Amino acid sequence: MPRFTRALLLFLLFIFLSSGRVYATCEITSSTSSIFPNSGGFIVNLKNTGSNPISWIKIPTNFSPILDLIPQTIVEAGWTQSTEYDYYTYSLGTLNPNEEVHLDSSGALLGAEEGPVDWTWQTAENSTGDSPDSCTIRLTAVNEVAPTISDIRLSIGNSSASLSWTTNYASIGTVSYGQTTSYGSTTTTSSGTSHSTTLSGLSASTLYHYLITVVGSGGTTSTVNTTFTTSAASVTTVTTTTVTVTTAAPPPIILKDTNSPKITLGTDLSKIFTEAPIITGKVSDEGSVNAGISQIDYSLDGGKNWLPVDFAVGIGKKTGTYEFTPGKLDDGNYLVKVRVKDLSGNTSSTKNHTMIIDRLPPQVGGAFFAIGPMILRPDQAGNIYTLAGLPLKIVLSAVGGPTSLDLFFDTTKTSLTKNPESGLWSGTLVINEAGSFKLKTHSVDGAKNNTDRYLSTIIVNSPGKITAKDTTTIPQAKIKVFAYEKNLNDYILWDGEPYLQQNPQHTDKDGTYKLILPAGKYYLEVESNSKQKQRTEIFETNSPTIINQSFSLTPAGFWGRWLSKTVSYLSPSASPTSTTNTLIGKPLPDFDLSSPNYSFSNTSLLGKPSVISFITSWEPSTSDQLLALDRFHISNTGVNVFAVTIQESVSKTDIFQKLGGNSVPLIADPDGILVAPLSLETLPTHLIVDRKGIIKEVIVGYLDQTNLLKKILN
Repeated sequence: MPRFTRALLLFLLFIFLSSGRVYATCEITSSTSSIFPNSGGFIVNLKNTGSNPISWIKIPTNFSPILDLIPQTIVEAGWTQSTEYDYYTYSLGTLNPNEEVHLDSSGALLGAEEGPVDWTWQTAENSTGDSPDSCTIRLTAVNEVAPTISDIRLSIGNSSASLSWTTNYASIGTVSYGQTTSYGSTTTTSSGTSHSTTLSGLSASTLYHYLITVVGSGGTTSTVNTTFTTSAASVTTVTTTTVTVTTAAPPPIILKDTNSPKITLGTDLSKIFTEAPIITGKVSDEGSVNAGISQIDYSLDGGKNWLPVDFAVGIGKKTGTYEFTPGKLDDGNYLVKVRVKDLSGNTSSTKNHTMIIDRLPPQVGGAFFAIGPMILRPDQAGNIYTLAGLPLKIVLSAVGGPTSLDLFFDTTKTSLTKNPESGLWSGTLVINEAGSFKLKTHSVDGAKNNTDRYLSTIIVNSPGKITAKDTTTIPQAKIKVFAYEKNLNDYILWDGEPYLQQNPQHTDKDGTYKLILPAGKYYLEVESNSKQKQRTEIFETNSPTIINQSFSLTPAGFWGRWLSKTVSYLSPSASPTSTTNTLIGKPLPDFDLSSPNYSFSNTSLLGKPSVISFITSWEPSTSDQLLALDRFHISNTGVNVFAVTIQESVSKTDIFQKLGGNSVPLIADPDGILVAPLSLETLPTHLIVDRKGIIKEVIVGYLDQTNLLKKILN
């Protein structure tokens, strides 16, 4: 290709590429080219020197290790500011060709260095910042602490003296002088770094005091205070020795933002909600030092835990708004609090506002009974057995947002307390007389809805007695429990304190004692003054067992003082015969708790026999029960096997299943819709259902794989 043709093609290609778009250009100027410590605000002007309007500006706020964060505010209206890391971005405004926009810059602080700093901005014609142009301004960071006065020279005559010196920073110098330190005369020298002045009207052969004062452009001051003596001759010149004087730096002036931001809540939370509402409000931060909003958070528990709001307008500005919607909430009373933080770290918050979520009436779920770490299991009729006078801890779950929950037996009330972490309610129940007591709960929610529900029956047994041969009771008799310790292969005194019982213990004025022992191997010793000691045979228990055997002590006699008498251990009375559950023979109630992972409804179970176990994640034996269900589920594919968590969320149930690694399907019943229809008083409770959906058996308590198979086969 000829050289001329090649050059022509390249020229045409350049023209084509250049004609596709006219790039916007810009120019930056500032009201000052030097920045000193605490120099306050300065104005920066951005001019559009291009041919198209500018609609987007991006300004770095932390562009040098010498200069700290410099907040920016566009003075002209119409621009919207947003914050992105160390940048401010302005959009939705218009800067036409040859027009300027002015920015108010404040809070310039210096690092340990000084020197020139290039501040590069970006502009674009579109509001999204595509294909930006750059423009740069050079500022000089002057880390001036105080000007240094050096190289002082003095030429002395008999009636005048010439004085000169230099400074490292540009400054204005003043010389005050006199025959005393009152300095009657003053002379102002030139500004800059080289200074000179003449002191006139002096007396010959006289001592003069003089003071040099210099003020730097940053406002800092240095002084030199010394003396000289004029000459007696009319013409005598003396040149002083070069002197260097450096003054101490004055303490830095630190401007503090003492104005706390303000925040208001705009949403009315006084009414009752079925779901969390959209909550809005306003924030502001006034003052002249570092004013601006940096962060807005909210809390649903009165300030214990915080989350960022969903949407905030005005971050970095003096005024703004916020909006957030709490996620799906269970029924209950929530203490809503919102706080705001400004650029200086000052914070303010609203007062606590009570938000009531009420979807369901309050409803109590399954109950759990224990004496210390010893769990008391119900029998097949749902009865719990204990001793008169022993404290019994009760724990239960509830949904519907109850704000108070009371437990009753007869007319006696025990108020329960809610654990804010687990959401469970608990209290201590003490029944001092023997008998059968049906427990009832009364719960009230934030909307004043109230619900009563009956729980298990408490069978309270009379305590054991120690009497004399004539049946008179023996107070202060001592009874000891010895437990077999496998590691020692011996019997040692049982530690009853963790189980809220004393061992040894003395009988009261009625000769009674109170003992409930956990599973283990034991024997008892009973003794009293002048009575022969008695020791029971060794006995073994497989579950918590009431010990209320009565002992009749005989006079010791001569040999009885040293020898103990062995007596039989009498096991407690048999439990009452279980009554037939009213659910047996009836079909499952209508329900559908299906999830994306499992189909679970009263109709989906038809065609196969089913085992449905109702459990809760917080009950200690749940892991063992799920393991037994897993084994049964794996080896019996012809049976539907499901475990249902009562009054626990889907997410909590999913996490519990993943942590346990169980294969049996775990279904959540967060609202407890099956609690009332199936009269679920204690957990675990198991339903054996035939292929037609008819309930064949209701089993309360732990159920192993072997017994599960027996129940299905029967």
